[in-house]
Amino acid sequence: MEYASPEPDNEILQCCDEFGKPTIGRVRSEVHIQPLNFWHMTTGIYIVNPEGWILCSKRSEKLNQNPGRWQMAFGGHIKHLQTPLQNAGSELEEEVGLSVLPEDLYFLDTRKNPNFKHFTWLYVYMFEGRKSDIKFKDGEIEKVEWRDMLEALQDGQKNPQNWASLCYLETQDKITQWLKTK
Repeated sequence: MEYASPEPDNEILQCCDEFGKPTIGRVRSEVHIQPLNFWHMTTGIYIVNPEGWILCSKRSEKLNQNPGRWQMAFGGHIKHLQTPLQNAGSELEEEVGLSVLPEDLYFLDTRKNPNFKHFTWLYVYMFEGRKSDIKFKDGEIEKVEWRDMLEALQDGQKNPQNWASLCYLETQDKITQWLKTK
């Protein structure tokens, strides 16, 4: 049985131009029709602990996209009229039950992915709680593990069939620099 995604096909997503500037909202099902015609906005949030380990999550086997694969980032599609920062906070609440303040999310970068027509806003969040504080609220995630960032990246590069998203060295360097200010 396939998982009923919490994101309905009629949900309105925030679209943008090829430079990441917001334009209009379009229905999710229209945005994802192949071939892709509309640039749209997403977020990716890396959760790290004070030791610099990254929280990786395993996606539910019941999901349509990347079932059972590991990912190094949380996040999702930005809804129409929602800011990237608002979306990052709501995605953490929905996916792992973490209520965070906007000032607790540190902006890292934006990434343009022409293959998916995504403009992704990347953030990092310092988590100082216990793994048991994490609650799988929307059914997208089945488990989480703390991993060394570099080792997780190397595993993802060696076994790409097991991974949905990675945190590449350039971004890891930005996270490491940010951690030094904490």
